[in-house]
Amino acid sequence: MKVWQKKRFWRNADTFVLEGGFGVLLDQELIYTPDKNKFIVPTLNLAVRVAKEWDSQKLNIRFEEMPFTRACNVSIDLLEKKKSLVIDNLVEYGMYDLICYRAESGSELEVLQKIQWDPLIAWVKKFLKIDIKVQSGIMPINQPFENRLVFLEVLSEFNNFELTALDQIVSITGSLIVSLALINCNINFEAAWECSILDEVWQQKIWGVDEEATKRNLQKKADLSQAFELLNLLSLEN
Repeated sequence: MKVWQKKRFWRNADTFVLEGGFGVLLDQELIYTPDKNKFIVPTLNLAVRVAKEWDSQKLNIRFEEMPFTRACNVSIDLLEKKKSLVIDNLVEYGMYDLICYRAESGSELEVLQKIQWDPLIAWVKKFLKIDIKVQSGIMPINQPFENRLVFLEVLSEFNNFELTALDQIVSITGSLIVSLALINCNINFEAAWECSILDEVWQQKIWGVDEEATKRNLQKKADLSQAFELLNLLSLEN
C-alpha cells in the first residue's frame, strides 16, 4: 500500500523578528505548530537552524530529519501544558542518579567509576550546596529531602525550550548530575558521553562487543549531540 506523504510546497525558508522572539517563514508565511500555535523561538540562532531544516527538504517532507523543528514543537505545545510533570520527572533522575550507584567495592569497575564520577559528585555538592550519598549496589538510596527541593528550584528556572533540551540529555545519559555538569561547562560533551556509557563499555571489555548495542549507542550519541546543540542555539551569546 502506498503511504501518503506531505509534499514540499514552498520555495524559500527564512526567519522573521516577531513579538516575543523569532519565527520561521515559508514563502513569507509563518509556520505553526501541530497544535496551531505560532512557531516562535527565543533566539535567532535557533530560528536560522530550523529554517535550514525546512530549506533542506526535498520533494517529500521528512519530519524525522527535522529534530530541531520537532523539539521546538514540543517546547511550544507540550511543555506549556506539562512543564511541572517534566520537571518532576527530572527531579526523580536526580534523586536516584545513575552515578550514585557503584559496582562492588574494590572492583575494577568501581575504581573506574570513582575516577570518572566522583569529580562530578564533588562538583554538584559544591555547585548546588547539597549532600549526595553514594553506595555500592542497586538498592535505592534515600537522598536528603532537601535535594529534591533544590533540584526543583534549579529546574524551575529553565524555560520551556531549555527544559526540552535538558529532558532529552537526561533521558539519554541517565543522569541529571552529568547533564547539569555538561550544560554548566564543568565537563565537555565527550566526557559526558563517556560517563553515561562507562558501565556498558566495561561490560563490553569483559564479554565482547555487541554490534546491535554499538549501533544503538551511535544513534544515542547523535541524539545527545543534537540536544546539546539545541541548548547552544538557545544561548544569546552564540
